[in-house]
Amino acid sequence: MKWLIINTEAFSKAGIKVGKNASGEKTGKKEVDLSDLPKVLLLFLKKYRSPYIVLDESSKVKVNTPMPEHKKSSRCRLIKLLSRFGERSIATGTLKSKSPCNVYDQYGFLDPSIFPESMYEFAERYCIMVTIRVGRGRRVIISEKIYFQIRTRLSNAWKRGGEEALEFSKASVAREYAMSYPNIEWIISHKEFSPFVNQGELLQRIQAHTMFVKREDVFDITHEHFVHHPIIRCVDPTPEQKKLNNQLVTLGFTDEMSLGKAAALELVHRLQDVCNGFRPIEHIAEDGERSFTYENLKDSPKLNATFDLIDEIDPDENQIAIFCTRTNLIEAINARLESEGINYVWYKDGQKEEAEAAFKSGEARVFLSSLRPSAYGLNSLAQCSYAIYACVDEEAEAYYQSRHRLLRGQLKAPKFAYHICVKGSVDEKRIRSLQRGIDLINYTNTKDTFVM
Repeated sequence: MKWLIINTEAFSKAGIKVGKNASGEKTGKKEVDLSDLPKVLLLFLKKYRSPYIVLDESSKVKVNTPMPEHKKSSRCRLIKLLSRFGERSIATGTLKSKSPCNVYDQYGFLDPSIFPESMYEFAERYCIMVTIRVGRGRRVIISEKIYFQIRTRLSNAWKRGGEEALEFSKASVAREYAMSYPNIEWIISHKEFSPFVNQGELLQRIQAHTMFVKREDVFDITHEHFVHHPIIRCVDPTPEQKKLNNQLVTLGFTDEMSLGKAAALELVHRLQDVCNGFRPIEHIAEDGERSFTYENLKDSPKLNATFDLIDEIDPDENQIAIFCTRTNLIEAINARLESEGINYVWYKDGQKEEAEAAFKSGEARVFLSSLRPSAYGLNSLAQCSYAIYACVDEEAEAYYQSRHRLLRGQLKAPKFAYHICVKGSVDEKRIRSLQRGIDLINYTNTKDTFVM
């Protein structure tokens, strides 16, 4: 055997056992070593000690914020062990999607000497980092909330006392958040939330190790035929949705559920469930395990708006891809497509090949999928003209990839992307966050970026 093709998920499934002390108490993730690699890979490396390794979709080996090595995913840490073998290259369409820190481990896999500084030092150089009051003075990438609090604070100081008051305010911000003056000036000069700095310098640092290939150079694509900025279709929430939303935001619970330990993330998910037209109902088993069922609200403006748009596009004339990140809404869309007699396929485990074939042949007119599975390796959407995002999360990479699935192949018609969004809800916040990730991706892919 001279070729070994292995999915990056194999490194996640390899599993790194949690370390234990003499008393059998868990001590956290242990240090990884070669024995933790997938067995088939170990056999390959035993025979071929100097292979040429290509890591496709290398952006899966990344973290978004600086952290100690032992806290990174098993996939990231195990794949980086391969930097000890042979020659290496990486390939990705989304080098950065959440933060400049995404770059650090990808290039560390190629050659650790590319970034000799620590990940924390790297983040301080290319992100606006602040010290937060909780977590023993932990350094984190500045949040949108703190960014605008600082901007308002500086603006008010200027209005009250001009240049002198502004300088005092800058000094106060610098002390409180341990922030550099250049980063404070950056916040002053950028009205939109912009937490990343020195990105041109970062691109220059990786230039000698990088070949940037433009999409238009490798695909038969006319970009003006694609709507890069999605069309937002907003709907008003019902009184029932507003009530549940307010209860969750202000109290953290409703009559049917309360938030668990991961309150911030769960709050977002439950708010999305409400936006999608469902009431989450919590069930607690005897062993304390929590689970949820979902009860339909009286009305779902988002579901109705999705099907109004489908009718407007007319699937008999145009193929449509529908993407969604919440299972309960996908299932509701699936049921309604079936009840309305629309010829569709559901791209999910166990029927992916059949779904691709039916959609590619034109027999199926609607392609229904969750977002992540459709973002990689999918090549059957070239004839599809419309993408509808019924619900999204903040995974900019998967979102970016899914939209460009429509661009694989020769374009014969314009392409359009739509977002269904509930006004004044978490939907709007997630779309804004998603756009920041897309801006970061596009910064790397601008036309004036060097091409080797």
